[in-house]
Amino acid sequence: MPPELSMIGTARSEAETLFEYDRSRPFEAVEWVLGERDGLTWRRFDIKSEANRVVPGVIVRNSSISAPQPLIMLQHGAGTSKFASFVLAAVDVLANNGFTCMSVDAIGHGERDDQFSATGQAEEERMRRRFSAEYIAGNVADFRRALDYVSAKEYMDPERVGYIGSSMGGMLGALFCAVDLRVKAVVLRCSGSRYALRLLEEAPIDESAMESRRAAQKYDPAVFVGLISPRPLLMLNNSDDEVIPKDAVEFLYNAAGEPKEQRWFPGGHRDNLEVHSVESWLFFDTLIGLSSNKSGRQPV
Repeated sequence: MPPELSMIGTARSEAETLFEYDRSRPFEAVEWVLGERDGLTWRRFDIKSEANRVVPGVIVRNSSISAPQPLIMLQHGAGTSKFASFVLAAVDVLANNGFTCMSVDAIGHGERDDQFSATGQAEEERMRRRFSAEYIAGNVADFRRALDYVSAKEYMDPERVGYIGSSMGGMLGALFCAVDLRVKAVVLRCSGSRYALRLLEEAPIDESAMESRRAAQKYDPAVFVGLISPRPLLMLNNSDDEVIPKDAVEFLYNAAGEPKEQRWFPGGHRDNLEVHSVESWLFFDTLIGLSSNKSGRQPV
């Protein structure tokens, strides 16, 4: 085990302390209909983060289904948004098969591009801030608040929640799902361990770089992914991924507990979106699909 990741297997109590958030804070929510397309209703919402910043999100559901629906949280990768190609591909499969889908913009992405990253800021500094404790913990808190907001809706079944994260969304998702036990099944797509450390190794050594490196060590997904167990984990990977190397994927997979499974497909980092979406649907459908209503909620 690399010495910089010696914290693998951290206790749940410690993880929960790191990612604690204020559950009582008002959402100050605003929600509206974006439109209808192919039988699916698209809604936009804004809620306030703990830092009093707007967290923009989208909810997509088949409103013709009266039964309480399972929820899948979809989290995009770096440089994209809640409307990323990965999110749209997954929504097309999942929402048309009885799942409500929800996605939010991570800090510094999409409609939050002006949050946490000053205009004109050097790319090196933007990268360092993206791997800071404030950035990572802030995103995890935002995901938890978004789940609080959406899962309370009358058409949702809060006992059937799944998560799919792609690339950065998978790495942040490993932390989020480790501490939020409402998530019952997890898919990490094209995600791995030590990604931040690899990038920071190329940065000039100064105090700012060392602080980012310490945060990258502390919040590496391999440190927390074992806490997802005993909930099922599926990792979907591409064999020619130019962003997340195979050894990073394998390290993260080996740090995870059972039950777990990984599948490999030919292609690069941005390939196989439709294939991965179908694989995710089949995985979720057997675990939390419409036939497994455990909440006791009645059709609305």
